[in-house]
Amino acid sequence: LKMMYIMGENPMRSDPNLSHVEKALKKLEFLVVQDIFPTETTELADIVLPAAAWAEKEGTFTAGDRRVQWSFKALEPPGEARPDLDIIVSIARALGLDTKLPYAGPEDVLREINTVIPTYAGITPERVKKTPGGIPWPCPSPDHPGVKVMFTDRKFKTPSGKLTFHTVEYVEPAEKPDKEYPLILTTTRLVGAYHGHSMTGRTPSLAKRWAPPGEVYINPETAKKYNIRPGQKVLIETRRGRYVAIAKITEAVKPIVIAVPWHYGANILTNDALDPISKEPELKVAAARIKPL
Repeated sequence: LKMMYIMGENPMRSDPNLSHVEKALKKLEFLVVQDIFPTETTELADIVLPAAAWAEKEGTFTAGDRRVQWSFKALEPPGEARPDLDIIVSIARALGLDTKLPYAGPEDVLREINTVIPTYAGITPERVKKTPGGIPWPCPSPDHPGVKVMFTDRKFKTPSGKLTFHTVEYVEPAEKPDKEYPLILTTTRLVGAYHGHSMTGRTPSLAKRWAPPGEVYINPETAKKYNIRPGQKVLIETRRGRYVAIAKITEAVKPIVIAVPWHYGANILTNDALDPISKEPELKVAAARIKPL
């Protein structure tokens, strides 16, 4: 792999085994990063393309309840920032791919979606712009209201016509505690720190309350065993890296478990072993050790 184009993602904070991620990105001959803020990943980029944030561009988004809504632009993008679509289309034109991405704006993208995805066929740009509450899919035609509640007829697209549940067999983690690393490290989330914290970390009220370094949650029994006091700095180590956090003693975790919010760089510790089917990395289980500083 010689070149990578990363858009709206900060793998130098969100991916497991960050030392490996950094090594891999530095081996690239050319790295382009497109994002709304500087991040640990933009620092490694050969070219940074400043993108517009959600309030600085237009287009549709689909919510978890299947509602498709139009997001209107409220602000002009700062500096040289541009909407993602504009950037991608400009690059396509420079590469001579005009006919592959013939979009003048987000309306054209939605019109193409209307033609290729039957459940979106009736959610046209003109219609969704006039419907502030959104239109739920499936919506097969422009005169259809959209289906607010699915499967009310209790008919499912399965061979039996019934809802099917599948059991999943338990699989042991790729890395287990041992004498050298006797604890299980898992990662958590904080309500005031979103993902890699590149946005919430720039919000003064949130950054003040949820500022790095983060805490590590330790069971009282474990804290006593390793002579760790509440509020004390501790060093967490795995086979991949080292990380400093502030001790929080709590019964919320079991004695063998320590838990760290991942927003501040704790993925330097996590395991990049992949699930054989989903290819999801094993971010939630790693053998670890801890000591006071």
